[in-house]
Amino acid sequence: MIPSPYQTAIYDWIETGSGSAIVEAVAGSGKTTTILEGLRKKDPSASARLFAFNTAIAEVLKGKVKPIPHTIASTFHAAGYAAVARQLGVKSLSPTGKKIRLLTYDHCSREDQKLLGDFVVKLVGLAKGEGIGVLQKDHPEVWQRLVTHHGLILENGARDPGVYLQQEARAIRKAQQLLQISTLQAQEEFSVDFDDLLYLPLIWDLDLARSDWVLVDEAQDTNPVRRWFAAQSLHEGGRGLFVGDRSQAIYGFTGASIDALDQIRDTFQAVSLPLSI
Repeated sequence: MIPSPYQTAIYDWIETGSGSAIVEAVAGSGKTTTILEGLRKKDPSASARLFAFNTAIAEVLKGKVKPIPHTIASTFHAAGYAAVARQLGVKSLSPTGKKIRLLTYDHCSREDQKLLGDFVVKLVGLAKGEGIGVLQKDHPEVWQRLVTHHGLILENGARDPGVYLQQEARAIRKAQQLLQISTLQAQEEFSVDFDDLLYLPLIWDLDLARSDWVLVDEAQDTNPVRRWFAAQSLHEGGRGLFVGDRSQAIYGFTGASIDALDQIRDTFQAVSLPLSI
């Protein structure tokens, strides 16, 4: 296939450039094709890790990168799973999506369980994605910003605004408490949820497998902890390639940053390369 001028510029940057780059792609521009061909342009002796957004995509990419020397594809969660299992000294983990819900049963009164509903479960998950405790201070104002930004509400909260604000403040304190309990439970009982696979390597300052190249697909949907993962997965002096489309940023409800590509540009001092055909 004859590459577009934009693809040619990207391949030239990979072969002769330096530093990191953001490929700002449009829908239908061949993002995956460009990533895979770009990997073939790297120095064959250089190691590379391609992070895919979900397991289904990662499984497809694993087969496609297999012929490329020293290159692997995975999700961020898979990399976190390996680091957490290694830290805990276990061969396997059984992540669950119900960990925080179960903690509310153990650490909340029945009255609070009825009041808090999904609020605390969602808030703790968002806090893990924001890296609270390391990337953000564990402070009520930080938690309040998460509540406001994501529009979390207490479904069974009081109608009186003053009483509701008191209930919301209590819910935030409970979420802070459950985040700490969740981390301790992971260490003592090896109980983890899917958010833990990204949060625990950060909070425990774990070493991650490092590569000369890190490539991130759907970079517009990264959150702070995923971007930390990308940085920690690079060798010193390594290079990053982040491919994304601002117009396809649809995972804000899961904690993805609305300005993810701008954050990547600032963190990695990345240049922008368009992929506009």
